[in-house]
Amino acid sequence: MIRSIAIVGILILFTAPARSEPRDVAELFPADAPLYIEINQIGTVAKDLAAFLKGTVLANPNSNLEHMKTRPNEDSYVDTSPRGIISVMVAPVMLKESSQFKGFAVAVTGFTKHGDPEYLAVLLAGASPLPGHVMKTFFRANNEIQKLATVEGIDLYQGHNTRFVGDPLVDAKPDAAKAILIGPVYAYGPGLVVVGSTKDLVTSAIRRFKEKEKAESLAATPRFKASADQRALPGIFVNADARTLLKRLANKDRQEFDPLASFIVRKLLPSESVETLTARIEIKESSINVIGNLKFDPKISNPAADLLTGPGLEAGDLNFFAKDSRNALVVSLPKGAERLPRLLGVLDIFVKSTGTLGPTASEMVAELVEKKSIALEDLANVDRITLVQPPAGDWLKAPSAIPTILLRTEKPEAAEAIVTAMPAILEYLGVPMPEAIIETIDGIKVRSFAGRISTFGSIHLAVKENLLAIGIDRKHAAACIAAVSTKANAEILKLEDKPALVASWHYPRLASRVAKTNEGSGRSGQTPPRIILDNEPLIIQLPRSAMNTPRSFQHAFGGLPPIIFTAGRGGNEIRFTLQQRDPEKVRVKVVEQLLNWMENVSNGSYRGTYYDAPPLLEIR
Repeated sequence: MIRSIAIVGILILFTAPARSEPRDVAELFPADAPLYIEINQIGTVAKDLAAFLKGTVLANPNSNLEHMKTRPNEDSYVDTSPRGIISVMVAPVMLKESSQFKGFAVAVTGFTKHGDPEYLAVLLAGASPLPGHVMKTFFRANNEIQKLATVEGIDLYQGHNTRFVGDPLVDAKPDAAKAILIGPVYAYGPGLVVVGSTKDLVTSAIRRFKEKEKAESLAATPRFKASADQRALPGIFVNADARTLLKRLANKDRQEFDPLASFIVRKLLPSESVETLTARIEIKESSINVIGNLKFDPKISNPAADLLTGPGLEAGDLNFFAKDSRNALVVSLPKGAERLPRLLGVLDIFVKSTGTLGPTASEMVAELVEKKSIALEDLANVDRITLVQPPAGDWLKAPSAIPTILLRTEKPEAAEAIVTAMPAILEYLGVPMPEAIIETIDGIKVRSFAGRISTFGSIHLAVKENLLAIGIDRKHAAACIAAVSTKANAEILKLEDKPALVASWHYPRLASRVAKTNEGSGRSGQTPPRIILDNEPLIIQLPRSAMNTPRSFQHAFGGLPPIIFTAGRGGNEIRFTLQQRDPEKVRVKVVEQLLNWMENVSNGSYRGTYYDAPPLLEIR
């Protein structure tokens, strides 16, 4: 597997000098490709990437490339490990040479009957002689790659292996050795490099390149033409048939990496409601930005789009960023009579995703209103909801990283009414509470209910005017109310014009909790939850390498700011952004640890040092 990835990485980037090329690389892809990714204005992107990698080990000169450039006719060794391939792909000399390339794109063209993606990658080359030299050197270093066929004068290659059909150690007369084809199919010729999962895909791309293929290409489709404005800008361009991709996500016959997340996505964004996803990825000197939009059919119910119709958030709405709360989410709720029904509809989806048999959020509210424990008008008065995880130093000591819930109402009396109704709400949930203990923390009145909800402990309510915080940490609840906005909050909103939702997520905080939980145990020792989604049991295979990471790799992320996600609705689009900033150049350490991790995973050096988990999780 590692070798196949290495071969793909080399062949995608390098080819022989060009003779003739189509005007648009998208013309070489089939019209029904559900996911297409292209590097636009490669020279500009290469310069931005070089600035981003400055100071890291990847910015060092690559001796193999220099050797091939100065002495092309001599054999030279190509490191086919992940570390070696990545170093070659982004070496300074290669980034400089890539300015002569005319186009590069990769696409998922469909899926096999087993649900595996079929893919195609195409590079249109310029006049650089270096790629051709690298190609020849690489094939000399990998003699298992052999010629497969010739299409329109261009040779196709694929990995070959030899095996016995019968076991020679068991069978008295084993069958003769049989050659089998393995891995991707490669093709290169003047001006072209193609890598695909099947021979047919590569053949079709070559025929399109030679103008022998008559079938419609992706470039000619209305979906693709509609995104011409974003495609014209420098960066990594993404165009996807969101409906097709989400339909595959809804296929219960395949294994899912995260079934709970898949369930939530399917319900929030029903496949029949979405149309096209378009995005652009920018690599800047100290940040990576994603700017995109998801088009949907306004005639079909879309819970996510319906919830994002609220007024745009202001810098002051992000006051939780003034504290050390790395994982948080704030959403401005819609105005009018649809506010509460839309909110309850989304909450019902999350309740159902847990697989519990209890009432949904809508059912709970209906019963509480019927019992006159709370008035519907008071709940409908909530116009902003914020979820804030306490600082890692606090919640690592707790049984679970339960967030503090911060509610803002349009009228102060509505917040006070929700506080008054809290004992009845908790009793409805089967948790009788004694009288509240009232105290003042930093000028904020906090009511504490000393009962216990499962293992979460007491419940604390902090209130000030029209703000109400509910959490299991009294100091954090008070801090959320008293938090002061900072100038950094305005910076967060620059990527999106007043979004209705802003979220921050800090991977190291979650990873450090996993590290603490599993440290020295070898295995997590936790039994996976047994959950039923849509009345269907789920069985998923989780590879250890995907779930678990070495401690040094986790700690390398410690200085990175949180990832910021924003979303808002405009017409029949959900506009979103994602930003990972790195003003302190923490990536220098991250890149080194990432390469070390990949190298050791490929040779098995990390065996036994993962935070291990059972490879098969059965969720029923």
